[in-house]
Amino acid sequence: MRWNGEKQNVFRSRLAACLFLWLVGGLLLWTAGQSSHYAFQNRSLSAENKELSAVLEDRNQTIAEKTEEIEDLQAQLADMRLPEEEQVGVGFRKRNGVYLIDTEEELCKLRDLLREGEEVELGVPAAEASWRLRNNLTLDDDMWFSLGTEEHPFCGSFDGDGHSIQGRFPLMNSATPKALFYMGEGAEIENLQIFNDKSGGEIDVWVYEDRNCEELERYLSGLPRCSVRASIGEWGLDVERAAKALRRHWEEGDRKDGYSVSLTLHPELFEKDEKPADAEKELQGMQEALLTLAGPEYAEQIREAMAQEEGYLWFVRLEQVGELTCCTFEISEPAYKPHTFGSYDEEENVTHSGIGYYVIVEGKWEGKEVSRQRFRIPYTFWEMYSIGRNESYEIEAVDVTFDGRLDLLIHEGASTGGSNYRALVWEEAGQFAYFPSFPEVVHLLQFDRQRVVKRGEIGGTWQFIQIFEIVNGEYECTRELECKFHDGIYELSYYEMGELVEMHQLSDEEWEVERQKGGLYPDMAYWLQG
Repeated sequence: MRWNGEKQNVFRSRLAACLFLWLVGGLLLWTAGQSSHYAFQNRSLSAENKELSAVLEDRNQTIAEKTEEIEDLQAQLADMRLPEEEQVGVGFRKRNGVYLIDTEEELCKLRDLLREGEEVELGVPAAEASWRLRNNLTLDDDMWFSLGTEEHPFCGSFDGDGHSIQGRFPLMNSATPKALFYMGEGAEIENLQIFNDKSGGEIDVWVYEDRNCEELERYLSGLPRCSVRASIGEWGLDVERAAKALRRHWEEGDRKDGYSVSLTLHPELFEKDEKPADAEKELQGMQEALLTLAGPEYAEQIREAMAQEEGYLWFVRLEQVGELTCCTFEISEPAYKPHTFGSYDEEENVTHSGIGYYVIVEGKWEGKEVSRQRFRIPYTFWEMYSIGRNESYEIEAVDVTFDGRLDLLIHEGASTGGSNYRALVWEEAGQFAYFPSFPEVVHLLQFDRQRVVKRGEIGGTWQFIQIFEIVNGEYECTRELECKFHDGIYELSYYEMGELVEMHQLSDEEWEVERQKGGLYPDMAYWLQG
């Protein structure tokens, strides 16, 4: 069927009208949806605005209240006046009943008052008073320091006011007030910093009562990096407890160069007239305690030496020298006096009956592994005391043979002939060797100009300076200058390789001139210095 033109026009008009109505309806629906969405958002924002307004109002109220409080406090502070400091009789000042410490001298005064249990002023015991520190203080390095004693503990209050005290403190813990204060009931310590200078040094502890074993443990817990030299001075003590505490200290400590622990059965213990009935059994227990300190790594070698010497172990020291571990131990005669001499051999210049000590070394030295070596070091005639009772015993890294390699110089301590030394020399083969020709007994040992200068005197009227040098692999006294004074005359003798070369007699005036100029002998002015 064909449409004529009129019908086609009518159809097109109606189709256009329908499309228009559909578009208008869709636009109306979309507009309505957007209006509803915006209305919802508006309601949400309005609610949030109300909540924020409430919070802001509360905060403004709080600020207003705090501002009012601050203004009140400022007004109170403006009206306050600090009271004047008062001077009290023993050299302190106080304010509001609190005694003030500004200087090391004042802290030492407090220490002295506490020791004696005295009053800081009439009716006020120093141990019960209130104190305040107003400066950082550093105490004398040569002085052990504590406030309070077991008999007179500190029971008051001490306000550090944020300051610090630095010094040597022997008590319980190296970083808390217990290192400084021996505190009793009611003591209050606050706002105070403690710095213990000697947590890396060495302390001596005498153990002569059971409670000293507890004291030793307190020392060790309070000074974790400190070397310890402990001595047993009484029968009937728990030596095993002390040895175990020292062993823990060795194993757990920061074993840097120079770190050491030692335990000695002091000769006075054996010299006592009154000994327990079971002294022999108790002594055997002490031997086991010393072996506990030495540890399983050295116990077998020590037992072997004890059997050879037929004596008692009475000194053990563990020491770190660089990366090398050294164990020094000493064995006595089978008598109760370890330092008693036996027979003396003039030709060998040594005594027998077990007089001497042992050194075991192992670890690393100059980058090389050192297998365990044990040396027996004999005593000479002049050494009247054993090494265990010499506080200066130590092993030091020194180039003894001047070959550019470090050796071990052993400081044995003092005897009647001066200071005693030994040497263990490091060899190219990667082991140590005992160097018996090293100068042993001197008053002053000085390494200089590829030689050892030994100085000494006898009785104030006989002085000598000896020069030791290595000749054919051994030390020999190559030159010596000797001065003897008698009848107002100084007699100077100069030796080379043991032979007298020159001798001069000088008056007081001539001797003084020679001391100043030093022209008679080679290096005389240098030798006589100091």
